[in-house]
Amino acid sequence: SSDVEREFRTTVVPLMHSPSDVASIAEMLEGEERYALQHFSPKATIDPRYAELKPFTEDDMQAMLEQAQRFIPGAVVRGAPQAMED
Repeated sequence: SSDVEREFRTTVVPLMHSPSDVASIAEMLEGEERYALQHFSPKATIDPRYAELKPFTEDDMQAMLEQAQRFIPGAVVRGAPQAMED
């Protein structure tokens, strides 16, 4: 009920988050104005196991954004996927 502006963010990490997780988070935040889905970057991770994960694709992120926007119309995607070197 505060007048303080706030923003909620989720860094979407493969193996930790699914499209249904993002939809559930957005549903819990319904009524909020600012929600950002952030691309995961496998560079400089604290846990080395995450360094090998491939980030979600732009299409994956767009699909999750559409789910989030059902509850928070102003939701956005931030960042860009980091290409993994083969």
